[in-house]
Amino acid sequence: MMNAVSASRFIAGHLLRRHWRATVVLGIGLGLAAAIPVTAWGVARRTDRAFPEFRAYTLQGLDGLRAVGFCPGATFDGCEHYDPVTERQQIAAWPEIAATSRSAAVIASASSVARPVPGRIIAEGYYDQLLLVDGEVITSSGRARLVAGRLPRVDAPDEVLANEPFLHSRHVKVGDTIALGLYAATEFDQAGEGAEPPSRAPRAVRVVGAIRGPSDLQSETADGGIYTQFAHLLLGPGVLHAFDDDAATYGILIGVVPRDGSVDVEALLAERFATGPVDVRGLGGDEGDQLDAIGRSVHLQANGVRALAATTALAALVFGGQALTRQIRRELAMRATLSALGIGKSDVRRVVALRAAPVAAIATVICVGAAWLASPMGPVGIARKAELHPGLRGDWPVLGVGAFGVVAALGMMTVLAMRATTVHETARRRWTSLAASISASACSGLAYLRRGQSARRAAVASCVAAAAAVVAAAVLVGSLDSLVDHPARYGFAWDAQVGNFGSSEQAADGLERMKAVPHITNAAGYFEADAAIEGRYAPLLAFGDIDGYRPISVPVTAGRLPQTDNEVALGAPLAAALHKRLGDSVEVSIRTADGDKHVSLTIVGNVVVTALFPAVDPKNGIVVHLSLLTMENQGITPVAGSLLVGIDPAFRDETAAALASAFPNTYTTAVPPLDVRNLQRIAGVPALLAAVIALLAFASLLHALIVITRSSRHDLTVLRVLGASRRQARASLLWLATALVGPAVIAGALIGLIGGQVGWRSIAKGRALEQAPVIPAAWIAAVIVFGLVVANLAAWLPARRSTNASPAAVLRTE
Repeated sequence: MMNAVSASRFIAGHLLRRHWRATVVLGIGLGLAAAIPVTAWGVARRTDRAFPEFRAYTLQGLDGLRAVGFCPGATFDGCEHYDPVTERQQIAAWPEIAATSRSAAVIASASSVARPVPGRIIAEGYYDQLLLVDGEVITSSGRARLVAGRLPRVDAPDEVLANEPFLHSRHVKVGDTIALGLYAATEFDQAGEGAEPPSRAPRAVRVVGAIRGPSDLQSETADGGIYTQFAHLLLGPGVLHAFDDDAATYGILIGVVPRDGSVDVEALLAERFATGPVDVRGLGGDEGDQLDAIGRSVHLQANGVRALAATTALAALVFGGQALTRQIRRELAMRATLSALGIGKSDVRRVVALRAAPVAAIATVICVGAAWLASPMGPVGIARKAELHPGLRGDWPVLGVGAFGVVAALGMMTVLAMRATTVHETARRRWTSLAASISASACSGLAYLRRGQSARRAAVASCVAAAAAVVAAAVLVGSLDSLVDHPARYGFAWDAQVGNFGSSEQAADGLERMKAVPHITNAAGYFEADAAIEGRYAPLLAFGDIDGYRPISVPVTAGRLPQTDNEVALGAPLAAALHKRLGDSVEVSIRTADGDKHVSLTIVGNVVVTALFPAVDPKNGIVVHLSLLTMENQGITPVAGSLLVGIDPAFRDETAAALASAFPNTYTTAVPPLDVRNLQRIAGVPALLAAVIALLAFASLLHALIVITRSSRHDLTVLRVLGASRRQARASLLWLATALVGPAVIAGALIGLIGGQVGWRSIAKGRALEQAPVIPAAWIAAVIVFGLVVANLAAWLPARRSTNASPAAVLRTE
């Protein structure tokens, strides 16, 4: 006679042989369902890692590399146009140096077949051989990755490199020919502001390769003027020689490569060029906000994928658990027979465990295999272009945790499936008594709520989550849209920015042209200076009033603007990062012609200010009084870099057109800062998550209504026998749906409203955005009404099917 263990194995084997198709289908289905969140989590991890790895890759091998600028005499006057040929020859002869190369920011004009109108750009030109590290070209922003084509020949007069934003903006691909013109050195002022093309005829050059750096991953704005056109082309010495090396530039720097990491380039320069100022910079520097903003965007996108992973994991648990539970309970319907044969509860549990083991094995294999095969779906967004090694990649920690999660989840589901269900035939008296005062259908509908507890609870939780997700998404998206529609809230307290002045003559000419444009109400000169605050790089911004126009003032969130040369206002996040509050002092080092000047400034306010060039994000904005930058003892030339203007709203279009005509190369309207643009890039994620959760909630609700309707079929029949019409019987199920969904969507909408406001305040505060959360009252009402309508529509089909059969046929079957 078989013992209990053998009997359990025999019964489990019999069930497996009899239902092997169902076992395979269930295992595959559960495995595929589990593969979705596992894949999404792996994609999120790849997304988070891709950009930091690419960023680190661009700095590999750059230890010790320096960009060096020289100026004649004892000051920096004239250094923008100085060509340090002799200095490069001297440095190249030093035994400690492996290579040198002169490069400059060259002002050029380019056009293509698809974009025949010449457009001014800032190219990176090399007067000597390109600097290479492991076969990759070194640019001012670091090591650029060659993603298509090849490097240009050193002396080729018709071969150039381009980065991907240039190819995209000019509709050019590798191998195409473009027309390139260079402004002469004597045309510097014309190149800075004028609409005239270079005097020399353009040359036909071919794009032989495409390069990609970290800053190229950020999408270009359509209205960025000069500020988004930097280093889109890389010109070798052959191209510059074709223009007789005569080019308008923003300064020529020498790239210095030491023979090994032990060489201190700065010390050598200080020792061997003791007379005259030497400007030394690290290549691949990360002083600005752009790369940090890209990193934050990537992290936001990764978190969006994680949210999708959590949502799909919850859905897989709910629906997978219900499927497994139904299958096991259906197969163990003979439990009473087994008990009569002497098989106890522990043996039945053993049968269930043995029966579920093949399902778990199949689901685990399918989950891991599918997640591995789906790994090329990641990374997403910006990080997809940053990943150095795309394709199949096994993230074994994620796959291992996923496999363990599948086994653990199926084990938990199996334990729940073995629990006996408790059937509640009646509802609580106080609710049914209240419903009875409305109608018999309402009373019956509330009574059905006690059926199908697990399905009902899943439906209620899903409806709460769906309503909360939709309302929270509406708050986030509505707040972002309102922010974008009001540029002052992210630091643009003006309508347009014009000019890119490099000299006092340019600034005076630009001011005259601006004054010739009517209907300008506000105007200010924009000044900036390179500085470090508490050892952290941060440009200082100042605004100079212009006679005849109202001043321009940036938003102040706390305190006030600086009024003297010893005061400063900071973006609130920057102040928090420095652990400073209003009234505290900060140490500021300002770069001047006579070296760094150190001053102590008192924080008097928090501001929201955005700068395009240099790129300054609102959270890192620093505003000082103009007197600090124009004091003679500071050694700073008081030249406004550009002009900020406010336009009379009644004449906005015609004034904007006049400004664009007067400043064709630099007219720029409010361009959202990188953080805001990155938020716009993922603005669809909350809506997508809300849609996924809403779809899952509808499926859960439909399943709950079907389960409850089936379990209440006898009551519906009795109701019909007692004289209720089909319409009244169906109405009872509609009351059921309303009672099931109504409180859930109301509670969910309130939760979503609170959660959305808290989430947006956190986003805005961390980015110094002056935007309160939007309260979407219309969305809240729509969610509640739509939830009730969908619930009643979902209940109509099972109600119709349950009331179509005749009561006699139903009772005869029972």
